Amino acid sequence: MIPNLKYLLVADNMVSYISPNSLRNLTDLEFLDFSKNNISILDKSLLEDNIRLNVIKLGSNPISNMPEGFFRITVIEPQGFFGLGLLEHLILTHNNLGEEDPAAFQFSQSLFLLNISYNNLPHLPNVQNLKNLYVIDARDNQIDRLDSNSFTELDYLASLNIFGSKVAYISRNVFRHTPKLQLLQASHNNIKAVESGAFKNSKNLKWIFLTHNKRNDISNVFTEILA
Repeated sequence: MIPNLKYLLVADNMVSYISPNSLRNLTDLEFLDFSKNNISILDKSLLEDNIRLNVIKLGSNPISNMPEGFFRITVIEPQGFFGLGLLEHLILTHNNLGEEDPAAFQFSQSLFLLNISYNNLPHLPNVQNLKNLYVIDARDNQIDRLDSNSFTELDYLASLNIFGSKVAYISRNVFRHTPKLQLLQASHNNIKAVESGAFKNSKNLKWIFLTHNKRNDISNVFTEILA
């Protein structure tokens, strides 16, 4: 046991399983990197003691599903939190994540960056009310829609990347709760229509990428941003 350990980097190895006991009692651990390994299964209790984790990197593994409540944050007593209450950066790129139980992705309010790119997710996980979330990188998934409540109360979201998915429509109210959105990367989708009013509350948008889609009229996209 190394009780004062803060950074643990085991990237680019051949690890196939992380025993929950291997991280037990590492209560000061802030940075965990197991990217580029061969991990396919995560034990639900793996991060139970790592309450100060700030960055988790699990990218480039064959992880196919997340245990229910793996990222859950739950208050249990006035002295502190049980779970990942300080988590700011979560990187799950290049895995095999697909249809997920909504309970599997219950994030802490401190989350700043979420990278779930290069997976097989059919829709975005529940990120509603994550007021500190600044970046969502969900490129190269199977996402086929953006619901009107997908981004509820994301007051500070500045960058959304859904490049290489299957989104067909951008609906009228989808970005009404993201007033600070600056970048939308939606190239290489199946977008046929952007409804009038989609960007009505997006006065801070600086970059919109809609290349390689199926849209034939973009006039209203620009008029409502400039209005």
